[in-house]
Amino acid sequence: MTKEESRQKILQAAFAAFAETGYSQTSMDDIVKRSGLSKGTLYWHFKNKQELFLATVGMVMNEWDTQLAQLAEAGGSADERIRTFFAQAGAVFTENKNFIGLMVDAFFQSYQMEEAGQIMNTIYTRFIGHIERIVQQGIDNGEFREVDPHMAAVSLMAGGDGVSMYILFEPDWDVGHALNTMIDLILRGLRKEEAPQPAAPEQEN
Repeated sequence: MTKEESRQKILQAAFAAFAETGYSQTSMDDIVKRSGLSKGTLYWHFKNKQELFLATVGMVMNEWDTQLAQLAEAGGSADERIRTFFAQAGAVFTENKNFIGLMVDAFFQSYQMEEAGQIMNTIYTRFIGHIERIVQQGIDNGEFREVDPHMAAVSLMAGGDGVSMYILFEPDWDVGHALNTMIDLILRGLRKEEAPQPAAPEQEN
């Protein structure tokens, strides 16, 4: 096994452990057991649990960033690209509801760890930047009305986080459906209204 392969195996084991039991309840020994590697190998890659947690969050968030960046570069409808991103998010959350727990922990730890806060701030700035670009493209091509694209992007991200995290209070929450509803409401508000058509002249009898 190469150095990179062992590192990725540790990160995947850490992701599963942190998502299932949370940061505070997960030990390095738990991750060693899940990975099937030695404790020495784990500490060779990561000096402590905090460093491993930050690397795990960074891994997950960078995957999302790549997907969103690709959508910002793609052609086609801005409306459909935004829907695609949140549909993909809904599918991930539906398949692995523990993922939400990891994200909540990441938000919480960002208040406790300066480095975690920097990671979350950096990645959310990039997320919002990608969505802002898509919204601006929608304005430019006539799909969306003239709005502040940055605030529209912030509203979409905040709405997505909010409806997703509601699963913490209602375990059977249909995250995919909730995200689709939220996105539909916001995109309807962004959509450019069609100009009213002039009334047809009345026919003389």
